[in-house]
Amino acid sequence: MSLFFAIGLLVIGLAILALVFKLLRQPILPVYLLAGFLLGPVLHIIPSSQAPLLDSLALIGIAFLLFMAGLELDVSILLKNYKISLLGSLFAVINTLVFLFVISHLAYFDFLGAEKNILAIVFSFSSTLLVVKVLSEQGKINTTLGYLSLSALLVQDLIAIIALAVTQNTSLNLSVSLQGVVLLILMALIGGKFIFPYIFKFVAFSEEMLFLLSLAVLFAFSMVSESFGLSLAAGAFLGGLSLSPLIYRYEISSRMGSLRDFFVIMLFLSLGLQISLDSFQSLLVPFIALMILTVFLKPIIYTVLGLIFRLSRPLAVSDGLVKNQTSEFSLAVAHGLSPHAFSLAGYTFLASSFISSYVFEYLDKLVYLIVKILDKIVPLALFRRHIQDKELASLKNHVVIFGGHRMGGRLINTLAKQGKKVLLIDHNPDIISKFSKKIKTLYGDAMEPEIKEKANFKTASIVISTIPDLRVNQTILREVNHLNPKASVYVTASDYEEALKLYDSGADFVIVPYFLGAEQANILIENFDDAVERLAKTRQDHIDKLAREVKSK
Repeated sequence: MSLFFAIGLLVIGLAILALVFKLLRQPILPVYLLAGFLLGPVLHIIPSSQAPLLDSLALIGIAFLLFMAGLELDVSILLKNYKISLLGSLFAVINTLVFLFVISHLAYFDFLGAEKNILAIVFSFSSTLLVVKVLSEQGKINTTLGYLSLSALLVQDLIAIIALAVTQNTSLNLSVSLQGVVLLILMALIGGKFIFPYIFKFVAFSEEMLFLLSLAVLFAFSMVSESFGLSLAAGAFLGGLSLSPLIYRYEISSRMGSLRDFFVIMLFLSLGLQISLDSFQSLLVPFIALMILTVFLKPIIYTVLGLIFRLSRPLAVSDGLVKNQTSEFSLAVAHGLSPHAFSLAGYTFLASSFISSYVFEYLDKLVYLIVKILDKIVPLALFRRHIQDKELASLKNHVVIFGGHRMGGRLINTLAKQGKKVLLIDHNPDIISKFSKKIKTLYGDAMEPEIKEKANFKTASIVISTIPDLRVNQTILREVNHLNPKASVYVTASDYEEALKLYDSGADFVIVPYFLGAEQANILIENFDDAVERLAKTRQDHIDKLAREVKSK
């Protein structure tokens, strides 16, 4: 069977399997691994003789994965919120140490020998691709949860790169390797600061040249890394990192995205072909033990750490739940170890990713349920900061706003100009710091009982929620209508059906952003169809307002 024919069968099989799992609402990433596993070791459609050739494509996939990780890494976001980033990094290190301690003392993993220490480290990692993808889709990437997760994942990825360098090169020459590390860092610093900005500016208007030069940087750093006995993954990551400050990074990422996706598919298909079906029975007990550690112990560690460091309970629980899977890097690292170690990594990644997909699907409901249980068994005062209790208790005839991003920010500015007393509740530290000098602010989650108590619904005149979450808004409506029926309640819905449900729940007015936008556009068309001058003036007024909003940020 030719390489082209083997790749064709793998891709066709993957496409069919992906359609099935899409219907089951499963993540696509582990399906890549499952397709290779089914077409190779299970059904024997792809002969083992093709593995070495596909393995070469897998190495390129690792290089692309790390290059794009470096390219898309926005260090400025983490530095801007350095306290939260340091906290997330600390959580990741402590979690890694706990896994190292537990696995090294469990007899189930003794058959791995010295490899169990490396696996203990990489099994403590969570999937960067899955976590970032889901948080982005749910609009939580720029929240405290997003910053905590990004910083923890960044630390894990850096440790994974070191582990890759060790496992893929068992005969390292320390002095030569150190020379290579120094040279790569110098290439990244000098290239990123003095060379690449000018070269890429020169070719900026040619997408083909941007693409070609980016590929050249990827392969140049990877080749230098390998020539000094280091992993190509380390070189690829530093190559991407050297291009990350460029203003053209988004164009580069867009152009290289499809190629990256193809080689990542080849990477996981190749890894799936190498999972041993024969070893499953012998690995069953360590597999179950590892699943318990990954799916249950890891979320508990992150949650307990969050509570110890006085994070809100919903935030601490969320931070734990989103990390209940093993990382794609566990496969790449285990690839340089024994077949048993690699198969164990493959089984665990598949199973934990599928479980994680359901956790992501019902994340808010699970967080709400676990927080209610914590309320029953853990004293609230132990795990919450004493925030402005006296000031908030004295508030009367005030406006409570849940969520200060975009719409909430506009409302705050308008109400502040009118001299209204406003209390903003948000779980994004950037938004809290933005408005803290203008109005009273409270950091926390809308579903936290203590936060809603501190909001003082009983004496509020208006309660506004800009959060387009039906469950959150129904809870707010229920509590405000019970405590203060005279207060006006304005909530936000993401679609028409939710808006009607919220009206049924007693909302005074439901904001449907897309509906309001369409209505405004209709008014403009109706009123200005024959009045070009007034349309031009309205257009200019709109531009001026937008410009003022941009300057105020």
